[in-house]
Amino acid sequence: MGNDIEKLKIDKKPTVFVAEMEKPSWDVFFMGLAYYYCTRSPDQQTKAGCMIVDWDTKIPIGTGYNGHPRGMHGLPTMREGSVLDESVHIPGDEKFGLGRLFYKGEVVPKELRSQVPLDSIQGPEDKYSVMVHADLNAIVNCIQPSANAVGYLPFEPCENCLLAWLSKVSPKVEFRRIVILTSRPFPNFKRLIDKRRDIEIEIMVDTIHKNRELGIATPANDPALALFQASQYCNLMIEQSLELSKDSAKTYGRSH
Repeated sequence: MGNDIEKLKIDKKPTVFVAEMEKPSWDVFFMGLAYYYCTRSPDQQTKAGCMIVDWDTKIPIGTGYNGHPRGMHGLPTMREGSVLDESVHIPGDEKFGLGRLFYKGEVVPKELRSQVPLDSIQGPEDKYSVMVHADLNAIVNCIQPSANAVGYLPFEPCENCLLAWLSKVSPKVEFRRIVILTSRPFPNFKRLIDKRRDIEIEIMVDTIHKNRELGIATPANDPALALFQASQYCNLMIEQSLELSKDSAKTYGRSH
């Protein structure tokens, strides 16, 4: 933990750091919020977050992360065959060769599971039958209508979630753009979205990679750097909040 905190330290005067903090673009900002939301997910293998934004006002109207139905606890959080312990070792044999170490969250091939204690791996009742997707939670949680909505996701929505997005009628939500960080295409996604030419699909990852290769990646155009900048500022406030806010505190006190 100590080393992680050290990584958040700034290398300049605190007031200079705050004055020079970069403002993320709207797409970078909302994608960063989608990833911050995913930290609430109980899924131990694929955490997803989602933001639905009314573009005219730039106000989030729906948020969600992948998780179990509300009020239900103790349900599976991994795929069938996933290692539940920190690691398990499977000895080698003539068929599969040398032994192998599987770490927590990795899926042990079916042909090797007989060599693993049953309580060390996830059984057939796995996460898929009890997890609600982030994008479905976000559309269900929408608090107001929008005629110009934009959705932010880590990857393409599955077919069922996309159909729910396109069918949202109460409150009515009409999507104009879907912004995706990285592409993990579902076969039917393209087939379905091609029938809605009024919805623009944007994938951010290629531009992010290009900016990084050119050395021009900043918190303004890279959601990971935007989140890191916010983390640095949060840590700065934890360590030096009184020093940073002393002038504003005096001004506020004088004005009241």
